[in-house]
Amino acid sequence: MEKIYKILEQLLERTKAKKANWKKVDNGFLISLDGKSYLTISSYEKNQWEYVYILTIYNDQGYRIVNQDTDGDEQLFNILDHLYEAINNLYYKVDETLDSIIGKLEGSSEAVGDPNFKIKKVDDDLPF
Repeated sequence: MEKIYKILEQLLERTKAKKANWKKVDNGFLISLDGKSYLTISSYEKNQWEYVYILTIYNDQGYRIVNQDTDGDEQLFNILDHLYEAINNLYYKVDETLDSIIGKLEGSSEAVGDPNFKIKKVDDDLPF
């Protein structure tokens, strides 16, 4: 597990520094560091108050070599929780969006709000 924690800590540092290219997949994110092997971090709701993260690592032949969930593992939960939040913030450009909103509000005393704004639909691929 020591190597897993080392990988996750370094990914957390790179992600916070905006030096990681994560891809969105199903209910999580994927990254490949060498173009061959890759890892995924996904989450699911265990119950109304708890989430569980799943870390999966695949080797260069596509075999799953690590499949670890955080259920009952507080140390792994904590690092994956921080990493998942950092990935989410990077992928969805949370800081940039918030900075833009603050800039609009601080930059002018004019009325705010676009009366012609239309919401972009992002989840149109539902099967029903």
